[in-house]
Amino acid sequence: MFEFILEFIRSDPKLVLMIFALLISTFAASLALTVKKINETNRFYDKLEADSVYQISENIKNIERILTGTTGEKSSDNSRVTLRDAMDDYPNIPALIVSADELEKLSKHFADMCANLDKYNDNVINRKGFCMKLQEYRNYARRILSLFEKTGFNNISLGFAQLHLKRAGVVQ
Repeated sequence: MFEFILEFIRSDPKLVLMIFALLISTFAASLALTVKKINETNRFYDKLEADSVYQISENIKNIERILTGTTGEKSSDNSRVTLRDAMDDYPNIPALIVSADELEKLSKHFADMCANLDKYNDNVINRKGFCMKLQEYRNYARRILSLFEKTGFNNISLGFAQLHLKRAGVVQ
């Protein structure tokens, strides 16, 4: 068999070189297509991550606007405090009395943030394994959830937010 191959190469070296060149070009084309597909996938996930971060940032801006503009009354000493200041006392947030309308507005934005956080967790963490931004968002969500617990507020938006937080691994 080996002698047959050597005879074939000696009799027609140009044909052997063409076959060899064809194999190399086929491998190069296959490699280029694979790299192109990987780059497209990475661009898709990078854009998805950027969109998720942007959406969460917008949700946080809305939440911060409501937190700083809403005051509540501490149950212990009847003093007024903004929800933002109360949330800064986490994990020792005092029991608060707050307008249900203001908490309703806050819960809608919080539910949107939790849905985006869940999407971010599903799409980004599988690729990265660990992300500091996600840790910050999770801590922020826990603090707001604790604020809702201290006010005794509950509605459907908050229920959906808690489901998203469970899916994202923020709460048990």
